[in-house]
Amino acid sequence: MKFIYCALIFLFTLTDSGNAVENKPVTAESIILRYIDATGGLDAIKSLKTVDMDVQMENHDYQYHQSLHVDGRFRVEKNDRIQGFDGKEYWEFFHGLAGKMPVDHVNEVKDLTFQNILFSNIFDKDWNPRDMKYLGMKEQFDVQHYLLGSNPTEQMEIVYYFNVITGFLDKAVFTSKNSEGDELTTIFRYSHYQEIDNLKLLTHAEGTCITTGELVQPAVNYKHIKLNQIKAQNVFEKPESTITSTQIEGTTISAKVIFIDKNGNLVTNITREVLQKLGLTTGGRLKLKINGQEFVHVFYDSLSDTLEINEGDLLATFNGTPALWFISAYMGMTSILSIDQNDAVIVDVIKN
Repeated sequence: MKFIYCALIFLFTLTDSGNAVENKPVTAESIILRYIDATGGLDAIKSLKTVDMDVQMENHDYQYHQSLHVDGRFRVEKNDRIQGFDGKEYWEFFHGLAGKMPVDHVNEVKDLTFQNILFSNIFDKDWNPRDMKYLGMKEQFDVQHYLLGSNPTEQMEIVYYFNVITGFLDKAVFTSKNSEGDELTTIFRYSHYQEIDNLKLLTHAEGTCITTGELVQPAVNYKHIKLNQIKAQNVFEKPESTITSTQIEGTTISAKVIFIDKNGNLVTNITREVLQKLGLTTGGRLKLKINGQEFVHVFYDSLSDTLEINEGDLLATFNGTPALWFISAYMGMTSILSIDQNDAVIVDVIKN
C-alpha cells in the first residue's frame, strides 16, 4: 500500500464529555485504514465475489436490477432490455433480439464495477487502495471532512471527502478535461450507509457536473442488496435470440416487425451485422416494403450523425439498440400505414 504522507494535523477523537483528545497523526494511510475499518475491514471487502441489487431512480417511477461480479462481468435488467458483459463481449438483449451492445451504451456501462459503484474507485481491481495525498481538513455545513487527493490518470484528479466522525466517504470531486480540452468538475455524493452481511455499504448516490449543470448520475437508491449469492455462471452470458433471423438474398432482406414503440415507429429484427455485411453506411438508403406499400428511408448509424430532422422525414437507425428502427420523424410510421407486431417486411438496400 503506497501513500504520500502529510502529517500536518492530528486526528482527534471525542470523549463522552465532548472534549477533544489527541489520538495520532493524520496521514492518507490512516484515513484510508479508518474508512476500511468503518466499512467492515479489508478481509470482508475482499470476500466480495458478487452483488445483486435493485436500483431505484429516486425522482422517477423507475427501477431496474443489476448483478455484478468481482471480475468485471455484469448483467443489468431494465424494462425494455437486458445489458451485460460476459468477460469478453458487451451484449444487449432487446425484445427477443440478442446482439452486440452499441458503442454509446458501452461507454455508459464500462465503469459498472464493484470498485466504482460501491467504493468510488478508492481501490484498484486487486483491492489495493490507490495512491493518495493528504490535502487537509475542511468544514462545510457543520460537517468536517478529511480530504485526500488522487490522480488516476494525467487527465483526471479526484478529491475524496471522508467524514471525520464516521470515517465514511461522503463525497468525491472529479476534475477532468473533455475532448475539446475544457476542464469539467463533477461532484458525486454518497450516503445512507447500511450494514449488509458484516459490511457497511453506501445505498444512495448522485452526481452532477457543476461546470455544465448536467445530471451525470440521477439520484439512485440501492435496495434489496444481496452479497455472494449469485451461483449460476451463465447469468452473465449473452442469451440466445428468441426470434427468427432475417433472410438475405442479394441486397434484399426478409425481416419482421418485433416491436412498435409508443411513438408508432417500427423496430425490426435486422441487426447491425446484417447491414455491415451488405456494405450499407450512413447516408445510404433502404426501401421498406410492407403491406403493399413502399417507403424509402435514409440510414444513419446513429441519430447524432444528422443535425436537421424535419417532421415526416423517413429515417432508419439503430437508435441505441441492436435492432434496426424505421422512423417517421415526429409522426410515427403508424400514422402513414397500418402495421402490427410480427408483420413481415421486405427491405432493399440502396447503397450510397
